Amino acid sequence: MKTTPSRINYLEERLRVLEAESREMMRAVDLAVELNSSPVLIDETTTEILILKETTKRIRSIAPFSALGFYLLEEESGAFFPAYCDPPTSEAFFEKEQRPLIEDRTFAWALDRKKAVVVTASDGNSRILLHTLTTQSHVLGMFLGILPGKKEALSDTSMAFLTMVLNASSAYLRNLHFYKVILRLNEELHQKIAALKTMERRLQVHQAELEQKVLERTKELAEKNARLQVEMDAKERIAKELGESELRYRSLFEHSPISLCEADFSETLTFLANLREAGISDMEEHFRHVPEDMHRCTRTIRLRNINGETRRLFTLSPTAPAPETLPEILNKDSFPVFLQGAAALAQGERFFHAETTLRKKDGSLLHALLSYAVDPGYTDSYERVHISVIDITKRKSAEEEIRYLSFHDPLTGLHNRRFLEGELHRLDNPQFFPLSVLLGDVNGLKLANDAFGHQEGDRLLQRAAELIRSFLRKKDVAARWGGDEFLVLLPNTSYRQAKTIVDKLHEAQGKEEGVRVPLSIAFGLATKESTAEEPDATIKEAEDWMYRKKLAQQRSSRIAIITSLEQTLMTSTPEIEEHALQVWQYARQIGRFLALSPEEMIHLQHLARFHDLGMVTIPAQILNRPGPLTTAEWGLVKKHPETGYRIAQSSATEIVAVAEFILAHHERWDGTGYPSGKRGEAIPLLSRIVTIADSFDVMLRGRPYKPALPREDSLSELKRCAGTQFDPHLMEALLEVLE
Repeated sequence: MKTTPSRINYLEERLRVLEAESREMMRAVDLAVELNSSPVLIDETTTEILILKETTKRIRSIAPFSALGFYLLEEESGAFFPAYCDPPTSEAFFEKEQRPLIEDRTFAWALDRKKAVVVTASDGNSRILLHTLTTQSHVLGMFLGILPGKKEALSDTSMAFLTMVLNASSAYLRNLHFYKVILRLNEELHQKIAALKTMERRLQVHQAELEQKVLERTKELAEKNARLQVEMDAKERIAKELGESELRYRSLFEHSPISLCEADFSETLTFLANLREAGISDMEEHFRHVPEDMHRCTRTIRLRNINGETRRLFTLSPTAPAPETLPEILNKDSFPVFLQGAAALAQGERFFHAETTLRKKDGSLLHALLSYAVDPGYTDSYERVHISVIDITKRKSAEEEIRYLSFHDPLTGLHNRRFLEGELHRLDNPQFFPLSVLLGDVNGLKLANDAFGHQEGDRLLQRAAELIRSFLRKKDVAARWGGDEFLVLLPNTSYRQAKTIVDKLHEAQGKEEGVRVPLSIAFGLATKESTAEEPDATIKEAEDWMYRKKLAQQRSSRIAIITSLEQTLMTSTPEIEEHALQVWQYARQIGRFLALSPEEMIHLQHLARFHDLGMVTIPAQILNRPGPLTTAEWGLVKKHPETGYRIAQSSATEIVAVAEFILAHHERWDGTGYPSGKRGEAIPLLSRIVTIADSFDVMLRGRPYKPALPREDSLSELKRCAGTQFDPHLMEALLEVLE
């Protein structure tokens, strides 16, 4: 194969290139050895410039830059500053060139692609190599180097080693930063250790907290830098999120359960400022005397937007145009509170809250919580102020009800003891003397409760309260003092005048008609003439008189109640009176046959008369029903012995002695009766006698649901039930008597 001159020239040129690359490789190896053998040692004397000077020497051993400069990134401001230039005279050149590289995103391009960039300087003559200064997690700045010539470029090897040197320098700079941070923190720790030697345990805790803060701060800085790296890419996403946020805000605004308005107060504050300049300081007083100014000022509050709840609350049509001013939705009576809020804003307040009563345009009242809040972006102009109106009408009604219940008795509607004690203190004043105290106690309440249940007892108390209320004057105060006691304060009322009122109350008690339990109240009276007398002593005196009256009236009132109950039963079941008389006739004959004592005969007479008294609580339609009773109705009927027992026990009259006999008059000899299932002689004798007499008369008389039996058939039925339903010995006595 011939070797041509061109082939020789090519080989010679190739040899020279290889020799140059070999030399360059040798320099790179030397540089790598140097980097590993003589790293920059970081201590108290190490500075950024020292690191950058050392970096400059190594760079110049790699590439023939005519000038080079380092720009570092200030973390707090995010701005670049010249850290070191070689030669120093090139700083002006680099300062001029680095700014466009940032603004035209050349630096961002190099940072994003992790590549060096060669650009032409603004003078059109020089070429600048831009290389980023970064670590794995931080952007530290950039390196700028002026390349020699217009076309000469760095070889790949030189560029690789340049990158290695700059990355090492970046690591040194970052380590220097951490070193300084650690030095500062260590210095603080040493100072605290020196100052708090006696508090070693607290210092250890503090040191642990401090180290945790350093970790958190480091993490926070890393997160911030990470956010900075993706900030530009996230702008479009942020804009989208802002749009979605606006939609959410509008949705929340429109569908909020609270009345919301956006208002412009700029004109309002100007109006108020003009009034102050005119020498008016008390706006509320001024508006009271000059209502025209109040109306003009209110119209300056411009409504920019209202939500659906505002339309509902102020009865605006959903399709009607939005009101532009407050007078379009509010009566003029509501203007002052809105201007009060405006005055607060004029004084520099950012928020205003008031609980008020608004009068709407249609004249209806609205209890509301009114709030102003200035939008943070409009604290100077007040062009956007958020107004909220919360309807608290139901809450105010509940509060009024609670307030009413706090000072009133819910059953009678009169004031309660708590209120009266306060009134007693208020009226204990010479201007209200003589002050008479009237104390009343309702007779027969327990008897009414036992006979008809607590509902009837409640009605008795309500009737007593209504009676007392009907005689009250405007200045008098009446209250339910206790369970069945009422107390009335009669200011400027002498004892004689109060006695007249008591007499009228007594007279009115006997005029009620159509009631189950007649009303009877025992009243006591006392009068306080001077401050020397204690109010409690006056009440005690009235109480003593009341109890004396109660003792005197007790027997007659209870007899009246029993008589009334008996009359009520006779009214609902007319034949009951004749039945009771006939039962007594049969029972008396058996009693005489058995030679009962006079006392037993009296008890037997009372038992025969009142044995069915408990039926007074059973509705007449059940007692008089011609057909059979339901299970529930029969159960109600079977309770009448217990009811009669309770009435007798509560009566405090002579029928108390027969209460036990009333309870047992439906017991059976064989133990299958009610209510207790007693049997044989465990059943009281008088109850057994009345049971036979009662049953015999019922057979002869019949019931609405059962026809009467002939006398012979009735006697046969009695004989058949002897030993099961009836006492067989008493049956023999009855048969003897009847024969």
